[in-house]
Amino acid sequence: MALSFVEKFKQAARDLSAITARHSSVAIDFNQGYVFKADREGLKLWPYHYPYSAIALGIIVQAGSDDTIMSHGHHNLWKTMPTLTYTGEDMMLRGHNGYNDSRMKSSKNDFDYQPVSAAQAAHIEATFGIKDSHVREVFSRAL
Repeated sequence: MALSFVEKFKQAARDLSAITARHSSVAIDFNQGYVFKADREGLKLWPYHYPYSAIALGIIVQAGSDDTIMSHGHHNLWKTMPTLTYTGEDMMLRGHNGYNDSRMKSSKNDFDYQPVSAAQAAHIEATFGIKDSHVREVFSRAL
């Protein structure tokens, strides 16, 4: 998630104070960012808008509640509580590979990854703290 996620989440919580006062749980969803692959050639990106991704999502719960975000499937939060989705700012960076649960099997998840441009590399570093040059270096050392 973006380095600014906690700050933006806290601001959203303040903005929603009237709603959170009336509901036991409220979800805040930041749905914009990138899907990426990484290898010795560096980062490859695909712009990504995805609602209720677990990456840049959280809930506000009333004090004393035993509810947690782990009590809900992230894709189904909107069925159980009020939600607010923010877009227009990159807040998530989702890795995609064949080695863990990022496999995303449907054809809707075929991405046309492109190597990062210099401007994108600067944006990714400033937004997420990830240096493309470091990614290349680490993957070049891998066996």
